[in-house]
Amino acid sequence: MTDITVIESTDGGFDNVNPASSNNISDRASTGTTGNKSRTWASIVRRKFTVSLGSPRLETVYRGYYRRQKRGCLLCVVLIAILYELRILVMDCVSFTLDRVPTIVLSALLLCVHTVLFALCKSGKCSKKFEERVLPYLVWGLLTAQALTYSGLQRQRLTPTHLLEWQLFLVFVVLSCLPLSLLSLLLLTGATAVGHAVLCGTMAQAQTEYLGLQLVSNGLLYACAGALGMIFYLLVDRKYRKSFLDTRSSLEVKVHLQEQTQHQEQLLMSILPRHVAEDMRRGMSRKDTEDRQFQQMYIKRHENVSILFADIVGFTAISTTVSAQELVKILNELFASFDKLADINNQLRIKILGDCYYCICGVPVPRKDHAVCSINMGLDMVDAIAQVREKTRSPVDMRVGIHTGAVLAGVLGQKRWQFDVWSTDVTLANQMESGGMPGRVHISKATHDCLNGEFELEQGNGASRNDYLKSRGIKTFLIKRRTEKRDDGKKPTARLCFQRLAIRALRNEQEINNLVRKTLEEQDYKAIDGKVNPVTLRFKDVELERKFGKEREKQSAVCLVAFAVILVFCFLVQITVIARTIMAVVAFVICLVGIVSMVIVTSATVFHTNFPVMLVRVSTWLDGNRYIRNTWTLVAVTMAIAGILINTLSCDVTGPLVISPPLDRLDLSCPYTQYFVFAIVLVLSGLTMQMHISHVTNFLTMCVITTVTCPVSFVLENGGLGTSRSLNQNFTGNSTDSSDPVPPAAQLCVSLSVITICLLLICRQMESATRLLFLWKMETTKQREEVGQIRKQNEDLVNNILPPHVSTHFIGVKRKDEELYSQSYEEVGVLFASIPNFSDFYTEESVNNSGIECLRFLNEIIYDFDALLSKPKFRSITKIKTIGSCYMAASGLNPDDNMAHSPDRLVRLQHLADLADFALALKEALMNINYQSFNNFLLRIGIHQGSVVAGVIGARKPHYDIWGNTVNVASRMESTGQPGQIQVVEETSHLLKEFGFKLEQRGVVKVKGKGELMTYFLKGREKPEVSNISLPNVVG
Repeated sequence: MTDITVIESTDGGFDNVNPASSNNISDRASTGTTGNKSRTWASIVRRKFTVSLGSPRLETVYRGYYRRQKRGCLLCVVLIAILYELRILVMDCVSFTLDRVPTIVLSALLLCVHTVLFALCKSGKCSKKFEERVLPYLVWGLLTAQALTYSGLQRQRLTPTHLLEWQLFLVFVVLSCLPLSLLSLLLLTGATAVGHAVLCGTMAQAQTEYLGLQLVSNGLLYACAGALGMIFYLLVDRKYRKSFLDTRSSLEVKVHLQEQTQHQEQLLMSILPRHVAEDMRRGMSRKDTEDRQFQQMYIKRHENVSILFADIVGFTAISTTVSAQELVKILNELFASFDKLADINNQLRIKILGDCYYCICGVPVPRKDHAVCSINMGLDMVDAIAQVREKTRSPVDMRVGIHTGAVLAGVLGQKRWQFDVWSTDVTLANQMESGGMPGRVHISKATHDCLNGEFELEQGNGASRNDYLKSRGIKTFLIKRRTEKRDDGKKPTARLCFQRLAIRALRNEQEINNLVRKTLEEQDYKAIDGKVNPVTLRFKDVELERKFGKEREKQSAVCLVAFAVILVFCFLVQITVIARTIMAVVAFVICLVGIVSMVIVTSATVFHTNFPVMLVRVSTWLDGNRYIRNTWTLVAVTMAIAGILINTLSCDVTGPLVISPPLDRLDLSCPYTQYFVFAIVLVLSGLTMQMHISHVTNFLTMCVITTVTCPVSFVLENGGLGTSRSLNQNFTGNSTDSSDPVPPAAQLCVSLSVITICLLLICRQMESATRLLFLWKMETTKQREEVGQIRKQNEDLVNNILPPHVSTHFIGVKRKDEELYSQSYEEVGVLFASIPNFSDFYTEESVNNSGIECLRFLNEIIYDFDALLSKPKFRSITKIKTIGSCYMAASGLNPDDNMAHSPDRLVRLQHLADLADFALALKEALMNINYQSFNNFLLRIGIHQGSVVAGVIGARKPHYDIWGNTVNVASRMESTGQPGQIQVVEETSHLLKEFGFKLEQRGVVKVKGKGELMTYFLKGREKPEVSNISLPNVVG
């Protein structure tokens, strides 16, 4: 099997996929001083029309695919054998004599054999091994044996051209249809041709004058049929290889997309509950054209939920003795262990706020034992912190509070989504933690009522330690111990452990090849049934047919070369056994030049870099329209037939053949005009190769050619134009068989008609296969687009949860839970903006749909805040998270920002000025919301700048945050500020003044953990900039 090589590129040409072979070709083309141009063109043609698989293993997979693709053609060959035998039976019965009985019996026997084979294969009763390895050789052997045996039995009537039309046709069919290697097919067809030549050369008893010239002409015709079959084989093989590589490429892309999608999905589902993520994905894919009064919100109410808050007692003491990075590392290891405990205890982690960890049980899937699971989680956390206490030898402990009630769970805003819960019960659970005791699990009466004696309890007296609990009369309890041994059963695996299949193993070539083999074996070869018109094979879906019609056939130039090949060989036959006239030469030259010119024009779209631009445009126009391509092909067919027919019709079939110089215009004798019919068989075969035209067009064209050829053959039989000698006479005028009731012309017409029907079957099979490949391609493309769409949605979701440079760190690599991702920044701005009076607005009354409508309004506020971040002005600002009604953002965290590395300090700190402008824009956006909703919400904002550590806690359930003294001071600036004001410390005020901001001194403020600090209120810019920032939902 010849190793073939090239993939079609999207620009209309082809790209070599084998660099080594490309370099070798280039090296050979550059050597020597002569023949460089021809060698260059040879290398170009080799690159353009060969397709290499590049791997012996992949070649093995392809051969199996090729044999399955050729199964339909193999059945066509069996059906052709049946028609061939029927033709012989009918003709022998019409001309019945006793000496024809052996041929009738042989044909009847083989007819039964082929009919049984066809029925068994069509019904799927034959084994796959038999069909692929035995049947092709069996069919060839039976056809060849029958042809040679039949000719041998016709000894008295045997001529050198006996059944030559069928032999030429079978050579073409065997090469183009049997699922064997090219070398095997060439050997089989060679054996067929040699066997027929030897038989006719040694046993022919009629028309044996100039037997050598006839055998030479027969050899030329066999060579032509073999060349056509070989070209057709290579074209079909290239098409299948191209389809195979496209399928493999699509599978590789699909696997790659699935791998990325799986990692994104795993990352996404580790941050958001599945039901929320799926709702958000559906919302992103939904195309709502109607204006909505409110933005999309993904929040649901859940009843009977246990909420756990846990705080590390004594963590401040640790934070003062270690660096920020070491602190993050400790938190990362601790909270990663908490995440594992959450999976074991069926908890859903909500957030990590500094050293506070909180989770819930009973969402999204309700559980009757939610309270028990939460208490077990709390006890496990206390045990886990005890191990940390032993390792660090520090007085750290865990204070856990649990309450049971209802929550509103979901996400707010449009950027940096984080799953959160809201409700008065959440607030109460938080206070249960604040009023708890170190090393103990503190539960409310509501949680106590959900227990059934699983734990031994004691009075908690939380009201004595917390004013919130005291004001509401909340009765509390402390867990002493479990009353019975805990039955963990089989510890559940990670909540979001997705199928990993063997995608990483698929990177191995053998595994990918196995996947390709399995996919190709599972392809539905009946997918075309019901989707096409059973007569015309046109798709019933008009749009699908339109797309198929636009499929550009890059092989049309090579297909047209077939007519040039036919013309050349037929001309050689003409000057061998037909008249040698100047007219033959003139007709040949004119038609050949015309066909070659058409091939050159058609080739320009493939070799677009080697032809003038105008010619490439014409070629592209021809290739781009199916009807023009059909017309173009019909013109080439007409030229080929004209070159063959003109000389034949002008010669004298009555005179003796005199061997004379090739251009003797007086030599007009041509008694062997049956070669005209043989040439037409080759033309019909060449027409079958035109895969860029429909089988309906081929059907009509072949019918016209056959209809015209039959009368012409009768004219030639009766002596040509104006003469009356018979075609069945030799040079001396003796009849071959005067008793035969069927004239030779009629026999040739019957053979030509049956051959036409057989070729139409092949055309139909080839078009059916082409349309099936197109359907597979469309299906694969659709699947790849669907996977790509899911990947894009997941990517958008993930990038809305984590900064892009952080998400890429986690996607594609399985990381340990304790693995730390962090980066240190020296100059970062941090902003906290809260709405202190939103708590007065929030109620869970029925008029507010149990609080959902209040959160809907908060969602609108945060959505408008997030929309500001999409403005180019604020590209250096990153939203960190929201905490209730508090909005947290930071500037200067983009590692790709070139300004961060500038030697100019003001350039490096430009992001701080942008953060100040962002704070002013937040106030303006809230004022606009107040104007529209008739509310009076106020922002309290704090800003600070300095060094921070940004990173992710928990590689499996990543939580992105920033830590450091800068964050603490910014938070204190917000909490100690005043509604409607932006508060900064003195150092920050000096920096902002350098950027043209106006500040007002507030005075000394006592800040927890920092002592007394001089603070300032940011009032705006000294000279207001011309703002090009369009605020969301601005009225007027």
